[in-house]
Amino acid sequence: MESETAEEVSVNQEKSGQNTQQQNAEKKSAETWAQIVRGLYVLLFWFILRIAEFVVAGVAILTFGFKLATGKPQPKVKEFGDSLSTYVYQVVSFMTYKSEAKPFPFQEWPKPEQPAERQAATSGEGEVEVVEVVEVVSEGDDSARGKSDESIVEVVQPPPGKGPGENRPSA
Repeated sequence: MESETAEEVSVNQEKSGQNTQQQNAEKKSAETWAQIVRGLYVLLFWFILRIAEFVVAGVAILTFGFKLATGKPQPKVKEFGDSLSTYVYQVVSFMTYKSEAKPFPFQEWPKPEQPAERQAATSGEGEVEVVEVVEVVSEGDDSARGKSDESIVEVVQPPPGKGPGENRPSA
């Protein structure tokens, strides 16, 4: 009877191993299909991106025309251009696997940034400029007593109205 028990154990182990192999194969097949579907979405968004290039060119021409004719860009065209640039970014992020979220038409069309958000993003607030890096003194040097081994960096904020690098001393 012990041999039957050993046989049963052996048969159960074989079935268990086959079930595990079958589950692994099914999982790999599902992952493969998911990647194929993702590839088809990438192809779809590649075509959409080609169309968006023409739309961007049209927005740029319209904005230029309004600026030339009236001295300022038309606000609605400018807002659409802003949301279009966000959309193009979302498409490229999806295509390059940076994001898993499918862009429009699978989610809402991106809203343009609010003027305050746009100004903060382009004003240079919070940026710093490295002015001078002081030489590091070695540990063994007697003149280094009480000084840190790290570099000393002086950091300054650019004055209002000046961007980074504009207040750098001339060489």
